[in-house]
Amino acid sequence: MGKYYASLAGEDNDVAEAVLEHYLPRYSGGELPSGFLGAVLGLSDRTDTIASCFSAGIIPTGSEDPYALRRAAQGIVSIILGKNFSVSISRLTEEALKMSGPSDPSLKNKIVEFICQRLKAVLENEGIRYDVAEAVLKNCDDIVSAYCKAFEIQKVLSADWFSKLVESADRVRKICASAPGGSVDASSFIEKGEKDLYATLEKVSIDVEKSLGHKDLGSALKGLSDLSLPLGKFFEDIMVMHEDMKIRNNRLALLKEVESLYLMFADFSKISFSK
Repeated sequence: MGKYYASLAGEDNDVAEAVLEHYLPRYSGGELPSGFLGAVLGLSDRTDTIASCFSAGIIPTGSEDPYALRRAAQGIVSIILGKNFSVSISRLTEEALKMSGPSDPSLKNKIVEFICQRLKAVLENEGIRYDVAEAVLKNCDDIVSAYCKAFEIQKVLSADWFSKLVESADRVRKICASAPGGSVDASSFIEKGEKDLYATLEKVSIDVEKSLGHKDLGSALKGLSDLSLPLGKFFEDIMVMHEDMKIRNNRLALLKEVESLYLMFADFSKISFSK
């Protein structure tokens, strides 16, 4: 009816159609808005609804979801994927929360996670392994990118180079779990293994970031595997927890940079090969 009221009030046809289409999709797998305005309005309306409810303490728990917030989040994911929108969920949430007034700073992260869980459901419904879906949720601010990364990972699960990549990434994560932050001082390296790893990291970082910028996810993923060999040598030859705290912290900082590069793509520690 909103469409007809808008038309009778003299609104532009595109505006009237957007009033109708912003309700789409009505359910999972349902028809998407055909126009740009309806899609944007649909994203805005759903994000505003979720942000307002979360701000008021109305957060779905278990099977309780009286305001259909999960369906709203599903609609956000469906529109973004269906329209191939490059949009930051974090930024979208920030703008919606501004409309709701002052809020708990942690609320944004809760909403982003809530929306990303709908992406996980989409991926699993499309045949993506649960652990692969978990891996890409670590960095799913860009829904389309996270979705595509999941399929790239799924394609190479049986590749030997990929299993080595996951093993290396998991080892780095465990060592860095309680490591302090800090910048790398390349001039302080004293062993060949750490020098070689740093040199490889510099090159791989440039290549991977370039590939990600061009949305060449396959090349980015394969590029990360170039770290496996120097990391293996590093762990064989280098004592990370050196008694000299300056040397130790510099080596930990190096591994933190390696970890950050891995996490630009996914949290590979979530992937299991125990099946």
